[in-house]
Amino acid sequence: MLGLRGAAAALLCLLVAGNAMAMSMEIVDDQVILSGEVARGDYNKFLSLINQNAAVKTVILRDSPGGDSRTGYDIGTMIRSRGLNTAVSGYCRSSCSRMFLGGVQRQFADDQPVGKTHVGFHGNYETGGRNNAAALEMLRKYIVDHSDGKADVELVNRWTAIAQPSGFIYFFDSNRLRRNDKATVFLCTGDEAKRYDDCEKIPKTGYDLGIFTSSALVTPKK
Repeated sequence: MLGLRGAAAALLCLLVAGNAMAMSMEIVDDQVILSGEVARGDYNKFLSLINQNAAVKTVILRDSPGGDSRTGYDIGTMIRSRGLNTAVSGYCRSSCSRMFLGGVQRQFADDQPVGKTHVGFHGNYETGGRNNAAALEMLRKYIVDHSDGKADVELVNRWTAIAQPSGFIYFFDSNRLRRNDKATVFLCTGDEAKRYDDCEKIPKTGYDLGIFTSSALVTPKK
């Protein structure tokens, strides 16, 4: 059995682990910066933060691989209902992309390299990695609605049906990314030897498809 000191140490480890799995949230003037993995409990944390800081206008989503799907929907829906804007700094994938689509204005931040700054979407996956077919209709409707009706439904159906969670459709800034093939949207199954280069190049931009609403860059205040 654990002694008092051992029990305290174990509790501390659990608390640290729990914090490591939650998003980091920081208010800087009229911005709130969210980063890291999306976890259950982040919605209430975000709601409390916004309720206490009425000056917030923009949500900066920075280097998030995603995480809990329900939380992504809930935060994205709240962002839209509060009339807030979003900007991507670095990468924002999976459930983070649902938060991003919540923004009334959806833009790129200017603080990270262009080639590393993108929003990535895919399906809705169960534990074990299998795509959850029962959840796809809600996901597809959410994407189309929050792209202000500009999303290509056929393309949305394709990317939400990607079989494995390592596959994504990636949206980069078509105004700043410079490639010889001029591609800025890449549909990847997750099996490619070279990400982006071996992926299907989609001949449209994130602006065409309503992922982004403005090419004006946002400067994070931290």
